Amino acid sequence: MARGELFSTALQQRERVRVVQEFLDWLYAVDRSPEQQVRSFWTWHAWLTPEQAAGPAREQFDRIIGATRAWRWEKLRHNWIARLNGMMNRLRLQHPGSVQGVGRSLVARAGRDGREYLAVVPVMPQPLTEENFEDLVLDEVMQYLDGLAVAAVGNCAQCGRLFFRLRAKRRLFCSTRCKYEGAPSTKRRKAGEKARRAQRRASAGGKR
Repeated sequence: MARGELFSTALQQRERVRVVQEFLDWLYAVDRSPEQQVRSFWTWHAWLTPEQAAGPAREQFDRIIGATRAWRWEKLRHNWIARLNGMMNRLRLQHPGSVQGVGRSLVARAGRDGREYLAVVPVMPQPLTEENFEDLVLDEVMQYLDGLAVAAVGNCAQCGRLFFRLRAKRRLFCSTRCKYEGAPSTKRRKAGEKARRAQRRASAGGKR
């Protein structure tokens, strides 16, 4: 299902995860020009498919890109990564993270089947600035994470990026590349832990 169609159906957990995964992919993408960075972000945030962005919505799409092209997108990207990691770390310490001052409103949106659907959407701040937009996007991502198992979100053991671990056996690495790069150090760590356990058992046996 295309993201542009999600508003006309219930956002099930799988679709919520997909939306956040697209945001994480944007956060950690490399070798991307400034123009590609801003366009790919607004394609995600505006819930547009590439076809929609180049079609009926193009005029409005180009207008918002023009208004925000000069924003410090690299700073926003680094801030979102740091704040998401900070929230997850505080959560593990039983200190929940929060975003202040983001309002929401109930609206009706027309679906492709011609019917209208209720949607709770964040209120776009006026004037729109980098600072208040940073909170608005983070609030949106938090809403999509609602109901997800805590153990399903983790940091890659090799590169540190946030990723989803949706299988019953939780993965340590976000990608095959990180798995192969991190496997030797992981094996060494496990071997060290095994040796220390054996040493503790031997010491405990000698004291008897």
